[in-house]
Amino acid sequence: MKTLPFETEGLCVTSLGKIVTDSEYFHDEQYIWPEVYTAERKFISTTDPSIKVSYKMEVLRDSDSKFRPLFKVTTENAE
Repeated sequence: MKTLPFETEGLCVTSLGKIVTDSEYFHDEQYIWPEVYTAERKFISTTDPSIKVSYKMEVLRDSDSKFRPLFKVTTENAE
């Protein structure tokens, strides 16, 4: 059994998150977006295409609506 962090093809999953049951917006007929899911991947920088930077991708709960997911992408150097 694999443990976290789990790495595959350049994607490092650091949190599988949790299945949301109190909101219809964290899933549809095809997909589930677990709250607090977190992964990282190195990709070309948006400010300097000659380098790669680490991008952190998260599924969070929108603090304004409380029921909708918020998809957040940040970089290690806040590009």
